[in-house]
Amino acid sequence: MKVAVLLCGHMRTYKKTFRLLINNLLGLYDTDLFIITYDRTENIKGSRTFTSNRFSQKEAIVYGKFLKRIIIIDENKFKKEHNLKVDDKFKFKFKNVISRLYRMSILIHKGGQMIRQYANQHKIKYDLIIKLRPDIILEKPLNMINVDFTKINFCLLYTSDAADEED
Repeated sequence: MKVAVLLCGHMRTYKKTFRLLINNLLGLYDTDLFIITYDRTENIKGSRTFTSNRFSQKEAIVYGKFLKRIIIIDENKFKKEHNLKVDDKFKFKFKNVISRLYRMSILIHKGGQMIRQYANQHKIKYDLIIKLRPDIILEKPLNMINVDFTKINFCLLYTSDAADEED
């Protein structure tokens, strides 16, 4: 089974999760890893500690042979370019949620484009594309052998057919 994995988001816990990701997913299948992240490992004010730790290609080497492509985005510039103005009529507890979801969807879309470009360049057809947050802890091996994905209700970033389509 040919699998693409997209890690999308802040790499705040990659040092704690990368071995489990390799042992319980990447190393079990014919897997290509793609990362789209910000240049800071974390940038959250409020309940979590604000940090300006940087993430670069140098840190990404922990993923070894699995890592095929990485996009590291200047977080401040990205937020300025993609700041969705929300109408004041929308009153909700977390006032920045809609803008954050909008930016997240842009990251996922750019990650999908990266995978598509790589697949086309290398003439690869992925059976499955998995989008994960970098802080997901895979405590057990993810067994995808003999799974009928047509009977599972979940959202794929792209199916193998969609990887051939244009935007």
